[in-house]
Formats: sequence, structure tokens, C-alpha cells
Amino acid sequence: MPCAQTPVCTSASPLPADEVASLEAAEPARAALESALRAHVSDVYPTGVLSVFGTVEDGGGVTIVACYAAREANLPNFHAGALRARWQLVLPPNAGRARAEAQLSGELSARVHYFEDGNVRLDTSERWAMALPISEGEGAVNALALAAAARVKQAEGEWHSALLDRFVMLSDSGVKALRRPLPMTKTKFEFDKAAQHLLSDQLTKVNLNLRRSP
Repeated sequence: MPCAQTPVCTSASPLPADEVASLEAAEPARAALESALRAHVSDVYPTGVLSVFGTVEDGGGVTIVACYAAREANLPNFHAGALRARWQLVLPPNAGRARAEAQLSGELSARVHYFEDGNVRLDTSERWAMALPISEGEGAVNALALAAAARVKQAEGEWHSALLDRFVMLSDSGVKALRRPLPMTKTKFEFDKAAQHLLSDQLTKVNLNLRRSP
């Protein structure tokens, strides 16, 4: 098979002036949120990669999007997994005025595969949406970024805890609930005797067929 070719950039063109201005206007909020989230990602997802983007919308509001992903494969112990998260922080045009609120929304998805003596797969996701008050005065952007990162950490922490609780419940009672401890007769079914009865029935049918044959 031929080797895959590495993409090579052959030309580049500068961004239009309006896009440059949009990126520069959103940079303070983008940089503040990236700095605040980086500690959370490195602490909770050591293999995670974080990217944060920002732009100014036509109406004057600022939209910041943070994406991070992490994956881990432990083949000797028969498990692998991956996680993806996307959080969006929207600042209104009147972000510096009294009683202004920013909108924080996010979604997270995780996939885990366990393959010792079989295949077990977990595929789950969660969404959040909340409002954050914006303080006035100098340092408001940094304060908002720290508040957003704290809410992200809290939401994901609660999600991790709930997921762990469901696993414990599944291990303790969920699987057992799928099986009836005793049949309706309240006595255990003896499979060995059932196999003997089945063999006896089969032999009886064979003998009957032999007697009927001319």
C-alpha cells in the first residue's frame, strides 16, 4: 500500500481586516477563559488537549468556545476510553452594564470500552445551560472567566459522581435484578436432572420408532 502523504501548505493569505478586528476584540475574554480552564483540564484530564476560540458577533456580543478532549488506552488491562467536551460562553453587548448576564452552555460525551472475556461499552453524554452574572468595573472579564471555569468544574464533577454511583448500583443490584433468584415454584431448578430427563425422553422416542419400523 502506498504511504499516506503529509499535507503541505502551499500558500496563505491574510485575514480580512474585519475578522482581525473581531478576533482582537474577543482576545481578552478568550485568553481569560483559556487560562481559567487550563488548570481544570490538566487536573481532571491529564492527557487532555484544550483549545479556546473567540469572536465578536455582528450585534456586538462576544462568543467564546472552549473544546477539549482526552483519551486513554490501557490494553494490558483490557480497557480504553475517550472524552470530548465543548463549552460556550456568550457575553452580551452590554456586558459592562449593571445586571448583565453571560450565558454558559456545554456538552460532554464519553465512550469507554472494556474487553476482557467479552465486550462491554459505555456511551454517554450530558448537556448544561446556565446564566452567569457579570460584575462591573476593572477585572470583570477575569472574574467572569474564573466563575465560568468554576461552574464547569462543578457540573462535570457532579456528572462524574453520578456516573460512578450508577456503576456501583449496577454492580450491587442492577445485574441481580435482571435474574430471578428462584422460579415461581420457589425451588431451585436442577439442570443436571433436567438433562437426564431430556436424554431419557430422547431414548424413549428412539425405541418407539424402532418398534414401529417394519
